[in-house]
Amino acid sequence: MKLKDAILKKISIKLIFCLLLTGITISYIISAYTSMAKEKHSVDLPELQLSEKDVTTRLNKLITYSIGNKNQDNTPISPPELSAAKSIVTDINAGRILYEKNAYSKAPMASTTKIMTFIVSVENCEDIYETVTVSQAAAYTEGSTMHLAEGETITVHDLLYGLMLNSGNDAAVALAEHIGGSVEDFCNMMNDRASEIGASNTQFKTPHGLDRENHYTTAYDLALIAKEAYKQPLFRKIIATSSIYLNGHNLKNTNPLLGKYSEVTGGKTGYTSGAGRCIVFFIETDGIQAVVVLLNCPSSNNRISDGRKLIKYISQNFRTFKVFERGMRIDYFSVEKGRSDDVYGIIDKDIYITLANWEKADITASYHRETNQLTAPVKYSDKLGSIYINWGSEMIVDVTAEHSVVRKTYTDHLGDMIKSLPYVFD
Repeated sequence: MKLKDAILKKISIKLIFCLLLTGITISYIISAYTSMAKEKHSVDLPELQLSEKDVTTRLNKLITYSIGNKNQDNTPISPPELSAAKSIVTDINAGRILYEKNAYSKAPMASTTKIMTFIVSVENCEDIYETVTVSQAAAYTEGSTMHLAEGETITVHDLLYGLMLNSGNDAAVALAEHIGGSVEDFCNMMNDRASEIGASNTQFKTPHGLDRENHYTTAYDLALIAKEAYKQPLFRKIIATSSIYLNGHNLKNTNPLLGKYSEVTGGKTGYTSGAGRCIVFFIETDGIQAVVVLLNCPSSNNRISDGRKLIKYISQNFRTFKVFERGMRIDYFSVEKGRSDDVYGIIDKDIYITLANWEKADITASYHRETNQLTAPVKYSDKLGSIYINWGSEMIVDVTAEHSVVRKTYTDHLGDMIKSLPYVFD
């Protein structure tokens, strides 16, 4: 028994000694790894960290290069007089308002309502080629129609064409019932989506735009809605279509400006006795992409005339410049405790500026870094800094992380220590 205790004691002492030796060895490796890693990184990693001043200088050089020597006529051009009660022209890329008239006053919008009907339908439909059975309520909806019959089966895709080209009120109701379950529930979806877009002075009571109490928008809100729809390739394709034959239906675009003016890429008309003649249309000219909204024009001819005036005014007096490319690396950050030791700060979208011919092109930029040192985890698109662009107005552009950097685990540290052994015992 005593012999057994002596043996156990001897083993315990040896075990304790081994543990102490292991601890000392690991501590030495960690210390050596840390020192060697720092030395290695200081040699291998480029000196990319710039000051905020350096970044600012670089950005201003890029802006000057992008805009070039802009010849300017410093005489401001008076905007045209329109018959429309309410109007706005908004640059799609730069977000600048190029023209406005009573743009924030509420008004009915007739069938331009169907732009939001399109958005909600596409965003909430799993398959645009799924079939819809036309109800009696849809088939007998008053006003403009794509001539649907009760009990007819038709795809969502074809209904969207009938909605936007023929301005089919029957198509609007069929889509609302199919997507929302009921017209009322679909209108609630429309209102929720309008709120998300920022159209805070808009309320929908119908999916088609026939006159109803408390069915209204503003020219500004409608431009926001139209810009959102324009992001959809199918929307752009449909509104650019002059005519098409689908599923037994001859469909023809009601937009009187399409094909008449080369700058016009599509749009949506509307008319009710309460709303007057309305139109939303899109133009592309000399780098400018813009959405034009006209509400409550006295007549069809006035609507065309107002549209022509605005096309001429925008195309002759404004130009859009791309000053920064999407994905452009702006800054560099080292990252502590991450699986990656560094990350770039980038611009995650193209940045445009639209200038009038009479405006000076002296645009300046400044850069502010949120921090000089990052600690993992870093998420993709985390904001790392801000670019302030000034040309009388100010635009703020976020600089975000190019990729995510996860935090190192104990396994990662162990792997790093093993990799460092050749340096330690070299």
